[in-house]
Amino acid sequence: MPLPEPSAAAIDVPISTGHHNGNGHARQPRPWLSVIIPAYNEEDRLPQTLAELGAYFLKAIPLEDKMQHQPPRWIEVILVSDGSTDATTRVFQAWLETMANNPAWHCQATLVAYPHRRGKGYAVAAGIRQARGQWCLLYDADASTPIEELERLLPLAWQHPRAVLIGSRAKAATDTAVTAKWQRRLLGRVFNRLLGRLTPGIEDTQCGFKLFPGKLAKALFAKQTQFGFAFDVEILHMALRNGVSVLEVPINWRHVSGSKIHLLADGLKMLLSVLRIALNSGWGHYRLRAKEPAYRLYSPGQLRQTVTQAERLFTSEEKQSAG
Repeated sequence: MPLPEPSAAAIDVPISTGHHNGNGHARQPRPWLSVIIPAYNEEDRLPQTLAELGAYFLKAIPLEDKMQHQPPRWIEVILVSDGSTDATTRVFQAWLETMANNPAWHCQATLVAYPHRRGKGYAVAAGIRQARGQWCLLYDADASTPIEELERLLPLAWQHPRAVLIGSRAKAATDTAVTAKWQRRLLGRVFNRLLGRLTPGIEDTQCGFKLFPGKLAKALFAKQTQFGFAFDVEILHMALRNGVSVLEVPINWRHVSGSKIHLLADGLKMLLSVLRIALNSGWGHYRLRAKEPAYRLYSPGQLRQTVTQAERLFTSEEKQSAG
């Protein structure tokens, strides 16, 4: 079911939600960029990620050139703690206090926290609902994609203001490098087999580095039904389904230890989510325009065949990796 409205009851009474900036004001002009960071028990990896974000956005100069006349200083950082039981929220609050003492820091920040884990997709949707930026950047808490890679997306964002721009580990480029463990490569191969009809032409749906126009992000996530790791597939399929361009951009990506992904458990959950997405699409759930006709992506027989092929692929790849 869709994410509830962002009331106190809907997100289990936020532990802390608020806007802050270095000048002490509660509100500032609308930011041009909202950086949304979903986090679950990230007390170990989050400090380095926030330090890199702060150092990068304090520079401001590179972004001013990329976005031409857009004022780069008004950035919004939104951390969504997805039921974390460690010091994730305290790490973020401590970072806010440190940055607020820097006179060059003009960014806004929002913390959203709720006591029960709902899934990465739920956390992202909660962040999107809070976002005020003209653009929304989804950014993983482990910073596996360096924040400097934003400069690869911004020129395309300026040229294609209505498109979704996604970082890609599958697209080759002479100036990018990707280091990934076999588990992620396996999940990637399985997903590529499954998603031909759902996300045609997209080679990497799961990279946690995506840039959306703000209004489009709110429209897409308002129809979201999958709140686990497969939420990316649903959102990208929805965009394509409604005629939105999705552009893949080669990026640098590095493996960071501490991943919360479990190959078999999460792989099977993602498989089920993909099938639900196919059914939802066939029923016309993802139409953003009321007059757009529904169509069937898979027949029942094709769905059964897809499940069988995926199960075989999981089994064979796991045996090869174990050997």
